[in-house]
Amino acid sequence: MAIVTNLEHLAHLKHTILNASEEDLYNKKKFTVKDFTAFLKSQKYRYTGTKKDMILRVLWVRNPDKYTKPNNIMLKGRGRPSTCLLYTSPSPRD
Repeated sequence: MAIVTNLEHLAHLKHTILNASEEDLYNKKKFTVKDFTAFLKSQKYRYTGTKKDMILRVLWVRNPDKYTKPNNIMLKGRGRPSTCLLYTSPSPRD
């Protein structure tokens, strides 16, 4: 039952953030860093940084034509970096 409640809360939060005015996004009493973190994480965008950074990301996600894409938006992806040593032997023609 807790999962359904969390999903309902997230759906409500997404709807509220997507429809809030820019002034409301900056209002400390309406939204917290935790709210922006949950929203950005659900949208698969970077969700760390200052509250101002997160608000700029939210504004861009809501309306990319109106706002400049933040430099640090970084889409979240799965995986990990790895290295590979490629060994090539000398060609017999050398």
